[in-house]
Amino acid sequence: MSCWDVLLALFACAAPGAPAADDSVASPAEPPLAWDPPGTTGTATGTMDAATLAAELQAAIDDVPRFDPLVLMSAYDHLLRAGDATCPPISPDWVGQVYWEGDCVAESGAAYDGWVLSSWFRDVPGPYGEPCSDAAFFYGFATIVDPGGATWIGYGTTSYLACTDPEGNTRFDAYLEGDFTYGAAPEGSFLQDWLPVSLFWTATTGPAGHELSLDGAISGRAGAAEAVRFHDLLLVDGEPAGQVTLWDREGDPTVLEFEGDGDGCAGEVCVDWTVLTGWTDRPWY
Repeated sequence: MSCWDVLLALFACAAPGAPAADDSVASPAEPPLAWDPPGTTGTATGTMDAATLAAELQAAIDDVPRFDPLVLMSAYDHLLRAGDATCPPISPDWVGQVYWEGDCVAESGAAYDGWVLSSWFRDVPGPYGEPCSDAAFFYGFATIVDPGGATWIGYGTTSYLACTDPEGNTRFDAYLEGDFTYGAAPEGSFLQDWLPVSLFWTATTGPAGHELSLDGAISGRAGAAEAVRFHDLLLVDGEPAGQVTLWDREGDPTVLEFEGDGDGCAGEVCVDWTVLTGWTDRPWY
């Protein structure tokens, strides 16, 4: 089986025998932005005025590149290496992947509780033989305390694929959903925030052009907008087209429609999209 076949199998399947969420720790609440937006497109039913909407949307846009799936993978990989031959108890039944389930303390002092299925391939061929720099996957429900006493909590899933075609165009497909935090995360990392997130990215850069599509939600925010959802938002040459919904702290939505008409605005709500359009190597920090 090729690395690509293994990755596709991981994306399609959960780990057999993995415990149901209510068998271990309490499952995080679903982000409210998993809902379809109520109300009429472009109609403000919430309490936020145009200036507040612009400030809250700008803050959410600026946050999106921080939710890097490889930051999560790097933190988890570091914690996994703190284990030993028997803890966490890695199953021998998975080829090319790492699956463990249990509750144990390693010789290093690292403590593992829960279950995780993961893999991270580097420099592997893609489905058409094109080179892929990274093909990563995480699916789990676990708490890990590192040897220094910092706690990592991961309830959710992520996947990441970056491949370059023969013409030099690089395509990114990524997904991040769940609640994740780590007490020893670097300054500025999204792992410091512990925000419920559900985001899908598809991005390309190269001779064929530069674009990014974004769908999903960030909730649990501290501002006037408790949650923000992007609906099939497409950014081509710096211009946004699609919908964004913001929920105020009373749970009332405002739906904004971006037409891709050159001003980056939805009515009176205007924001700077540079962080989502000005990236070069990767659409994350």
